[in-house]
Amino acid sequence: VPGVALGFLVGYDWERPAWPSVVGVGGIGLSILDLLCLLVTGIALVRIGTNLESIRVSLLLALIMAFTAAFALSIAVGVTSNGKAAVAAETRPWFQLAAVFFWVIVLFQTAPKSLVRNLLMAISWGLVFFALTHMAARGLGRADEIFVGSDGIDRSTRILRSGQAMFLACCGIAALDYGMVARRLASTAAGVTFISIALLSQNRSVWIAVCAALACYALVAKSISWEKAILPAIVSGLLLFAFYLTDAGRSFTSNIAGQLNNRSTYDDRRIGWDYLIAKSRDGGLLRIIFGQPVGSGWARPGDVGTVGYQPHNWYLTVYLRTGVAGLAILALVILIIAGVLIARRDAL
Repeated sequence: VPGVALGFLVGYDWERPAWPSVVGVGGIGLSILDLLCLLVTGIALVRIGTNLESIRVSLLLALIMAFTAAFALSIAVGVTSNGKAAVAAETRPWFQLAAVFFWVIVLFQTAPKSLVRNLLMAISWGLVFFALTHMAARGLGRADEIFVGSDGIDRSTRILRSGQAMFLACCGIAALDYGMVARRLASTAAGVTFISIALLSQNRSVWIAVCAALACYALVAKSISWEKAILPAIVSGLLLFAFYLTDAGRSFTSNIAGQLNNRSTYDDRRIGWDYLIAKSRDGGLLRIIFGQPVGSGWARPGDVGTVGYQPHNWYLTVYLRTGVAGLAILALVILIIAGVLIARRDAL
């Protein structure tokens, strides 16, 4: 049930990017998404408690705990220096990401694989439904087009947000692998569909991630062979060619060419990143090593004056809030996980 609820909120994220508070705790408003993240965190902790004997202490676990402690310290200092409201606003996206990631990891370790697979497939088909609904209403849209919804919030005209598209792409690659291994055409077709919709969302970061993931999959997956890969390759090629023959396909191709040559969004973000890094360096050695406390804000120059939203760079935000120390720990965590997965060669 929590998984289905989270799936709905993931799919509905485009329609309602900011959920209103439904309850207040200690002067901090909590939305239905916050409450659901607290619920899945509790469920994950209960599952860990019932499987405690299977958990082994390792360098990876120690590094994750150290990274968590670094952020907890930054939050604690932030509460005293910046106030609870500022800390809560800045911590919310981190908490939601960490809660869902923690729950999914525990679910993969303790729940039947078929249950996890069916849940991810259901969420993915939900995202496809939302994407097709947006496409029917406004077409494929463009990355540089914005419209104001009835709630007064600016939205991109793209059919999915970047996080939704990235999730859909990951599930697509997993479905593609399962279809090849189990020789299930329906799963293979679902994988092709998910990846295609993710690419049609016109998020450049998703394009790069999909290309890199497919390349890695071709190199390390035991299940892949030319015999198994030829059918989805032919189907994908025919679908892409048929799509290109349509007016929407030609428009999309033109959009891709324009986006590949359009650096305005990236350049604007890079100016802000350079400013935040320079400001951190100017703060002295301690700020460089340990960062600023949570709640300090992200004020920087933007394309329309000073902006204060998150800088769209998770590595930079980790550095700004936990310093070089926290960023180094995160880098080690990523390297260890990558090494483990490459060593297993079947850990798709």
